[in-house]
Amino acid sequence: MKCDHKFVDSNHCLKCGWSPLEQERQMTKELIEHMLTSLETPHKELTKWEEDFLGSIGEQFKSRGTLSEKQTEILERIYSEKTA
Repeated sequence: MKCDHKFVDSNHCLKCGWSPLEQERQMTKELIEHMLTSLETPHKELTKWEEDFLGSIGEQFKSRGTLSEKQTEILERIYSEKTA
């Protein structure tokens, strides 16, 4: 049964509990996991700094489940440069 999402505020649906913010977080988490996995075998060689950076944020992401906005921006840049 589909919910028509009744919101009192923008945080969650009162009927089913669905949250647009939680859905966005889950999509972001899946995208980060995809980028990190793809960069394990990049199309172009990584620099030593990039290898160290990816190793560091990979460990952080495993333990905390999050990255900072700046870390995510750098990851996206490396991903776009090295997997194209």
